[in-house]
Amino acid sequence: MGRKLGFATINLQIPDNFELDNEGVYSCGVKHKNSLYKGALYYGPRKSLGIEGKTLEIHLLDFDGDLLGEEVRITIGEFIRGAEKFNSTKELIAQIAKDVDMIRG
Repeated sequence: MGRKLGFATINLQIPDNFELDNEGVYSCGVKHKNSLYKGALYYGPRKSLGIEGKTLEIHLLDFDGDLLGEEVRITIGEFIRGAEKFNSTKELIAQIAKDVDMIRG
């Protein structure tokens, strides 16, 4: 879904012991092999899609590639905003762009 919105994501299995104080968007660092990337991490339900089960996904900034089946290490940064339901895809895309701009600094 992220790719269709213009923000491709890596979708991660949620570890059994994984906990965050809030559902929503966080800044993060992602290490893949010897490269480091900034990322926008989302943890929670996909409210805009009507999906209640939690997801853990990361949009990597300035990355163009495929990490399917690859191992990554994540460092979770600051909380950006809570999980929200958007009325349209256009609103969702605009908010993701704002989140990415904030994380980019």
